[in-house]
Amino acid sequence: MAELSNLEMGLQVHAFLVKSGHGSERCVGNALVDMYLKTQRLIDGFRAFDEISMKDVCSWTQMAAGCLNCGQPIDALKVIDEMRRAGVKPNKFTLATGLNACANLASLEEGQKIQGLTIKLRDQVDVCVDNALLDMYAKCGCMDAALKVFRSMSERSVVSWTTMIMGYAQNGLSEEALEMFEEMRLEGEEPNYITFICVLYACSQGGYMDKGLKYFSSMRMTMVLALEKIIMLVCACRLHGDVETAKYAAENAFAIDENDPSTYVLLSNTFADFENWNKAGTLRQWIENRDIKKMPGSSWLQINKDRSNIGS
Repeated sequence: MAELSNLEMGLQVHAFLVKSGHGSERCVGNALVDMYLKTQRLIDGFRAFDEISMKDVCSWTQMAAGCLNCGQPIDALKVIDEMRRAGVKPNKFTLATGLNACANLASLEEGQKIQGLTIKLRDQVDVCVDNALLDMYAKCGCMDAALKVFRSMSERSVVSWTTMIMGYAQNGLSEEALEMFEEMRLEGEEPNYITFICVLYACSQGGYMDKGLKYFSSMRMTMVLALEKIIMLVCACRLHGDVETAKYAAENAFAIDENDPSTYVLLSNTFADFENWNKAGTLRQWIENRDIKKMPGSSWLQINKDRSNIGS
């Protein structure tokens, strides 16, 4: 219901649950809060949240994340502060939400307070929390502190490297951004298209036009190879009947090139193989509406000494 944003039906269900005495139950309350937050109704979300009699860490974190997603980072920090005063121990999702709120506000003082919590709750910290901490320091202009955190991380992802590259670029340290990118490649971490955008931004900021052109050429080749690999994965999923993985792979292919017809056709055929005619038809209609053209197949035949192209 929350996924479909069917608010009218959700309101009816909410009224029914309240009348039947289940509105204050935690599981029900969390689901209601989720529905309101996903439809950007923050005030109604708070009302449903206040009705929950026994809030757990999921209740508090969901409410804080909802405030952040609705563009209210100050309210997100207030919810986390109230949660701590209520004696509820935060988890890694709470920490990441709090750090993201601080990054939005460029609030170094509040961010360092939450970093203090990450030290106390080290068993709750993972790469996502560390990445949020990197982003907070970068948004506050403290790249030395960000680098210290980066060097201390036991695990790094492409997001970690990209955050550092963008942080340097945004803070006028283009040379350091490009050095970080070269280090990333030496470490064997595969950059994604967001990384390349950050690198190009660093080149633009630093006036490195030749390097920018070199990286741009490299980016195009990387994206083409990545798209080919993903399309091969969709083919394999179709062959083995793995529809869910095919959908996931196709989504990644669309992120690289949303107009590539082969991905649409392969995914449509995968749905058709398993008689999911609705989704297959939807994809075919999508192709027609967007005027995406599939290149016709052809073969070369040699007759005597002449070669002819036969279209299909």
